Amino acid sequence: MRKLILLLLLFSAFTAVAETQFTVEFMEKHITQIGKDHEGCIALGWSKSGDIVFATIVEPDEPVGGFHVDVIVFNTVHDFQVVSFRVKSPTQELLDIQNTKKAVDYLNKNKFTPDYQVLRKFPLAYNNDSYSIGVFTLRESIKQKRNLKLHAEKSGAFKPLDVSAGADRVVGFFKSPFENRIAICWYVPPMGGPAESNMGGGYYALSGCHMDTGFEKPDEDKNVN
Repeated sequence: MRKLILLLLLFSAFTAVAETQFTVEFMEKHITQIGKDHEGCIALGWSKSGDIVFATIVEPDEPVGGFHVDVIVFNTVHDFQVVSFRVKSPTQELLDIQNTKKAVDYLNKNKFTPDYQVLRKFPLAYNNDSYSIGVFTLRESIKQKRNLKLHAEKSGAFKPLDVSAGADRVVGFFKSPFENRIAICWYVPPMGGPAESNMGGGYYALSGCHMDTGFEKPDEDKNVN
């Protein structure tokens, strides 16, 4: 009886581990729905170190009747892309299995946890307060910049620090399952602006924010010796 119980416990532990691993089937199930039922960006998982893996539509430079899909690993602590995998081209109906397998191997090797999420909409409830997003255009430089700020409704103040971003249309956020960290997502329209969206080239971008400490200051604002 003890041996049977031990075997059952081992099997349960193995099953639990298996469920925390990425598979090609997991990727296919969620990525093939992108752009159909929600915005063209979904979260697939997180790491404990603040990296998010998300799948996103990337519109081609020229309209061809379809879009690319990239699986991107993004560091939400310092706001930089770690690695990306192109898993679908405009001419493909199904995922590129070889590149999808590369993404799966990378995520499992680096201990990412699957956590499928669709974009959550603002306002964000946190610590008995409601946070909304603001986008403010600055024109003091040749290259147009925009600052993202989270606005706390009760205190009436912007809690996190500014972050430089090419934010044109904030579409929502993803929440880390490991800490009070979010990845704010916005859509950057094609060159020429939304009125010329048939030009192609639009994409989705992220910026990370910890709800207790705010945004990390942009590199350009840091003292560099």
